Formats: sequence, C-alpha cells, structure tokens
Amino acid sequence: LARISLVKKLMKKWSVTQNLTFREQLEAGIRYFDLRVSSKPGDADQEIYFIHGLFGIKVRDGLMEIDSFLTQHPQEIVFLDFNHFYAMDETHHKCLILRIQEAFGNKLCPACTVESMTLRTLWEKKCQ
Repeated sequence: LARISLVKKLMKKWSVTQNLTFREQLEAGIRYFDLRVSSKPGDADQEIYFIHGLFGIKVRDGLMEIDSFLTQHPQEIVFLDFNHFYAMDETHHKCLILRIQEAFGNKLCPACTVESMTLRTLWEKKCQ
C-alpha cells in the first residue's frame, strides 16, 4: 500500500514521531534518544536506517550528526538507546556496532557499573 501516493502521505503523518533533525533535538536540550533501526529487505548493501513505520535517514548519517554536536560541546553527554531492530541479521548487527564505533571512537563510555559512573568520571575520561 505504501506505493500509493495518498497512502504513503497518510503513513508518513502517522509514522513520523520527530520532525526535528538530531542536531535540532540536541540544540533543544534532548539528550536521550529511543532509536529503532532496520535494514531494507532485499538491499544487498547492508545499509542500516533509522525507522519508525517509514525508513528515515541512514544510521551512519545520524550518528555523524550527533558526533559533530558532541565535538563542539565536549561536556555534553548523550544516551543512545537502540532497542528495536528490524530485518537485521548478525551481519547487520556487526555493521551497526562498527558504525557506532566509527562515529564516536573514544567518546564511547566503557562498560562499567552504573554506580561507578558520574558526570565527573565521564568528563575526566572524555566520554560522551
């Protein structure tokens, strides 16, 4: 049905939960992102997209937008909650992990106990 113009317009209105870019959300003070990702079934390129009913931007592009903000604001901390994965096999998951590592590098917080994590600790380690 999504191939029919009217249906596609209706689906977009129902599916779009955020009309701001990552950068605009960050500038508005948002620091927690509930992220849903998917591959496009049938695509051979292994690309991953943000999704909520309809395909959004490529994950790589969104992560780079967030990283750009973090680079300009070294004391900001952002939480990325990847919690829904659609049409993704093991290869896609490995690709997602690689995209995250490529985008943020040493800004990523190392695995640790929640009790030991403070803003001061993150700032000292330059984690964001």
